[in-house]
Amino acid sequence: MNEGQDCKSWRWSVGITMAPVGIIGVGSYVPPKEMSNEDWSKIVDTSDEWISTKTGMKRRRIADPSVCTSDLAVEASKVALRNSGLSP
Repeated sequence: MNEGQDCKSWRWSVGITMAPVGIIGVGSYVPPKEMSNEDWSKIVDTSDEWISTKTGMKRRRIADPSVCTSDLAVEASKVALRNSGLSP
């Protein structure tokens, strides 16, 4: 790239073009196991009321210890592909 030349004109001069890019599908995934504040209060010295007041949460989803965040991302990606109309 020459001094003073911007990236767009440089790409054009060497024959590099940008492919059209866009978001055509989104997806999400949450683990199936759900824990309530009452469940948490049996594990931690607190109460459903305290947790609800401080966090505003009543329930949360919990992944099994053997599940990695990348596993959750793969499932969300599958949903996004289905929503896009593309095949994996």
